[in-house]
Order: sequence, then structure tokens, then C-alpha cells
Amino acid sequence: MVLRRATAMVQHVLERVHRQLWRLRPHGRRRTLERDLVLLHDALEGSPLAGRYWVWGGVLLGWARYGRLLENDTDADLAIARSELDSFRESVGLLEAAGFRLNRAFVNNAGEITEYVFLRNYLKFEFFVVDDVADGVGYWLYYPPQKMELIGRIPPIRLSSMRLLDRTWLKPADHESHLTSVYGDWRTPRDDYWYVRDEKSIVSRHAWTGRLLWAPRGAEIR
Repeated sequence: MVLRRATAMVQHVLERVHRQLWRLRPHGRRRTLERDLVLLHDALEGSPLAGRYWVWGGVLLGWARYGRLLENDTDADLAIARSELDSFRESVGLLEAAGFRLNRAFVNNAGEITEYVFLRNYLKFEFFVVDDVADGVGYWLYYPPQKMELIGRIPPIRLSSMRLLDRTWLKPADHESHLTSVYGDWRTPRDDYWYVRDEKSIVSRHAWTGRLLWAPRGAEIR
């Protein structure tokens, strides 16, 4: 276990180095991200998680704005409901068999895992775990350099299908309203956008007393 987690930490450092190198090759990075996102989709087709996850964040934004992934993305954002964690757990092996290594998970201040990060080709594939709350859907983000936890609230989500990269995916049915709740004017690109400061759906920013869980396995996926 110690070796597994130490390896995951080293991979995270290499991911950060490669993220800077990828910025020098944006077209190559996007092609690699597109190829690997298709691979992820196909690995999950027919899995317990099929039809139970949806595109989120930058993937949805790129599709809505351009019909493709964003040019400068180094990650792919996906989402699952907390009620689907059993399906997620049962599908991790299929993702790892396809070359996606479960590198780390973010644990919030309440002790719940709210995000799983897979790596492939030093690009991130993130599954955000969202919760039904009284006024819609809750999710969590983090800014580790300042040990900051951010809590987001968005309207309830109903899902519908979309086409991206010659595959069918799920997305929020009213994606325009969803994106507006998160980004405000999502149609206009902003080179200076920073989620910590600019995400419109954030309702709380405070000290993060949770932790990173490196290379979670088995019952640790909860």
C-alpha cells in the first residue's frame, strides 16, 4: 500500500511537469485527450457505470461553445451521482485495464470523497461526485496550494444525450442554463478565467481540512 501510494504521488508530480510540456503542443494535447476520452467511453460501454455518468465542466463547455473539446484543456471532466458509487467501484477495473490509472481522490471536510482522478498519458480524467441537496445539486472543488475547499450549488439536473467525438454521451438536458449557472456568460471565452475566483455557482470558500487519498482501491472507493 505504501509503495502504491508513493508511486501515485510520483505520477502526480510527472503529470504536473507534462502539463507544462503539453502547453507547448496544444494541438497534440487535444488530439491525445480526444483519443483517450473515446477510449474511456468505450471502456465503460456495457459496464455498470454505462448510462450513469455525464459530461461536466470543460468538456460540456467545449461541446456547447465549439462542438469539440476546448483547445487548452489538459483534463476531461465527468460527473456521477453519489448514489452511483457502487456502479463506479465495479467499473474501475475496466478503466484501469484500458490504461486509466486511478491516481487520487479528494476527501472533503465531512470525510466524503468528492472527486476521483484518473491519469492516462499524463492527462487527467476526473469524475466529480455530486449530491442532491435541498436547492439542487452540490459539488466540491479544491485549491490545494492554499488548502481551500469550494462548495458549489447548481439547479437540479435532468439528463439527455449528445454527440461528441462520434460517440453518444449524457449531459444536462438544459445545458445552456446549466452552463450559465456555473460560468455566467459561457459563450464568451476568457483567457484569465480561474475557477477559484470566477465560478458563479460557488457558495462557500473556506479552509480545506480534508485530504488527498492516493491510489484508492477496493473499499476505499466509497
